[in-house]
Amino acid sequence: MGIRINTLMPGWIDTPFNDPFWEYQQDPEGRRSEIERQIPLRRQGQPDEVSSMVLFLHRPPGVYIAGTSIVIDGGYTAV
Repeated sequence: MGIRINTLMPGWIDTPFNDPFWEYQQDPEGRRSEIERQIPLRRQGQPDEVSSMVLFLHRPPGVYIAGTSIVIDGGYTAV
């Protein structure tokens, strides 16, 4: 009892995890701009925007949330 399972599904989050992808691109800045134009909020997410959701789920306002997937992608999958 008391175990809750939720899934966080981040989209483009600006972290070093993406560095190999950017290094592979012939025009990294151009590719970044192209990707960001496809995101409705027109930018990549920041790590604190994901960690804030983790903290929210752990604190009283989020303790009744269970069994769901939360997409944190600036609206990318919604379009």
